[in-house]
Amino acid sequence: MGYSLTPRQVGKTTGVRHVFDNWQGPKHFATADTPLPPTAEWVIQQWNRARALQGEVLLVIDEIQKIDRWSEVVKSLFDEDRREGRLKVVLLGSASLDLSRGISDSLVGRYEVIKVPHWSLGECGKAFGWKLEEFLKFGGYPGAAPFADDPIRWQEYIANGILDPVINRDIPALKDIRKPALFRQVFELALNYPAQEVSFQKLIGQLQDSGNATTVKHYLQVLSQCFLLQT
Repeated sequence: MGYSLTPRQVGKTTGVRHVFDNWQGPKHFATADTPLPPTAEWVIQQWNRARALQGEVLLVIDEIQKIDRWSEVVKSLFDEDRREGRLKVVLLGSASLDLSRGISDSLVGRYEVIKVPHWSLGECGKAFGWKLEEFLKFGGYPGAAPFADDPIRWQEYIANGILDPVINRDIPALKDIRKPALFRQVFELALNYPAQEVSFQKLIGQLQDSGNATTVKHYLQVLSQCFLLQT
């Protein structure tokens, strides 16, 4: 079983879709990226659909992190099919919050982690002809590359396609953010100090709603786990 752990918008689903489309056998693709997160029962339903197919079957479940208790359910289903070995399972997750704990606690010895990080300078250079200056300016998001000549559209893509879904949907679904306004302030303030060493007390002093130091540190850790900051 393969498990892909990635930031948003780096080509994870596109890459797996390419493999899926070229799979020379029975296959089933399902995504949990819906307005209302599916339940564990939904995972069982998708798994059974793949089981019903004949031969060596490829099963892909996208955005698995949105499903409560997903690792427990997958462990049970995978163990039932492990001896037969017909199902080749790929689980995709675009946020790391609590996912590493889930796969290490429930699925130990049953998976291979496939890391798909932001694109590197070399990859962006080959794909878009970027030099170091462009790479530092625009970052390793391939989906935003076509808008590099239009700063307004690029900013809208980053804000609406990456930041807002993570800040307003992904994180609240996985973590108890008791002070959303403070959480957003911490993120926006941290963006003002790229590649700089900054005193933690200096950050707290600039927040309008400072809260306590433990809360602010926790929010910085959450943002780092979601691939939005590196602290």
